[in-house]
Amino acid sequence: MIVNLVTRQEAYTAMKSLTALHDGALLLLTLYGCRDYHLRSVS
Repeated sequence: MIVNLVTRQEAYTAMKSLTALHDGALLLLTLYGCRDYHLRSVS
């Protein structure tokens, strides 16, 4: 039972950090995409 709890907590933590990484990557991609689009439309 205790092992099950620990495993569940670890899985939850891993999923949270994976989601954070995914959100960060999406944000970076969006920022770079917008900057690239802006640079192209200016020149």
